[in-house]
Amino acid sequence: MVLQGVAILGLPFMHAQGAYIALSAALGLGTALVYPTFLAVLAAHTHPQQRSEAVGVFRLWRDLGYAIGALATGLIADRFGITASILAIGGVTVLSGIVVWLRMPSERKCLEPEDVKPLLVKPNVRVVDVRSPEEYASGHLPDAINVPLAELLERARSWSPKERIITVCAKGGGRSAQAAQVLRDMGFGRTWWLCGGTVGWR
Repeated sequence: MVLQGVAILGLPFMHAQGAYIALSAALGLGTALVYPTFLAVLAAHTHPQQRSEAVGVFRLWRDLGYAIGALATGLIADRFGITASILAIGGVTVLSGIVVWLRMPSERKCLEPEDVKPLLVKPNVRVVDVRSPEEYASGHLPDAINVPLAELLERARSWSPKERIITVCAKGGGRSAQAAQVLRDMGFGRTWWLCGGTVGWR
């Protein structure tokens, strides 16, 4: 989005054909990068049962932005001219990219086993093993409860948002990372997943 915004900001000042083509190519590249990145983040940080809802919310705001943006840029163009309108579009696009960069969830919100051990003796700490019951039965962390990933959304509704939650799977970073993001989306601010999972713990 930042690349898109920078390209848009440069368009009013380009008079040579080659420079205009280069900026147009940069704008196209930035646009081409937005949707694959969005879909990758959506897949990595959204529970499968929430993905259609997340896409719907995204499309609502995107389409609403089209309408509001068209009206706003038309008003700016009428009042200040077409150059001011283009610069406003570019500025908003750059600002949007910066906001996304600052707010996008970190890919690494995990705790090492040595960081988890002191937490296990503290109150308001819940260890959630999101593997299948069969995997859980083969070995798990002390005091970990078994809540398969598919059941997490429903089961977590009864938990206190003040709890500190550590999610665990087999090797860490797959189901446990996804479960931690589901919980964060539900309002559980102090949620992590175990680096290395049960295998790393052993």
